[in-house]
Amino acid sequence: MQDLKNKVDDLAAKVIQSEGLVNKLENEIIEWDAHKKLCRRDEELGEIDSLLKEFKKDLKAEKEAIEMGKEKQLEAKTTAKDPKDIEDVDYLLEGIKNYQEEMVDLEKDITDLDNDRAEVFDAFDPELPSSIKEERNKRFAAAGKKGKCDPTSDKPEDMYYKLKVNA
Repeated sequence: MQDLKNKVDDLAAKVIQSEGLVNKLENEIIEWDAHKKLCRRDEELGEIDSLLKEFKKDLKAEKEAIEMGKEKQLEAKTTAKDPKDIEDVDYLLEGIKNYQEEMVDLEKDITDLDNDRAEVFDAFDPELPSSIKEERNKRFAAAGKKGKCDPTSDKPEDMYYKLKVNA
């Protein structure tokens, strides 16, 4: 009987300890600010989109500049008479060709990243609660960006759901 009483007391102490840990964990989760974290994830996806568009624009400008340089070198090659000058131009043209190939590879990588971003966004956006979409619209308005997303959503607003979506 005494052995059973000791086991019950031990289990009761463990239950009390577990309840204390649950309360502590719940307080930690509340401090995580699930809404803020989810807004940050949404903002990061927008930043990635902006960076990719900017990088594509820079790459296009670089392509145009390199094409002009290539045309200059081809023109220089037709006017060059000294074999050393022709050899130098051929060397530069080969470098331009290699650079253009690297730019094509880079453009493919950017397109792949943009496709990945779009795929993640397409999976992420429908899961967002209304409050997060409203925050997105506020960010767009503050940044002077055009377009708004529809803030209506049937998703729950509780912190546990927001943490799940964030993960």
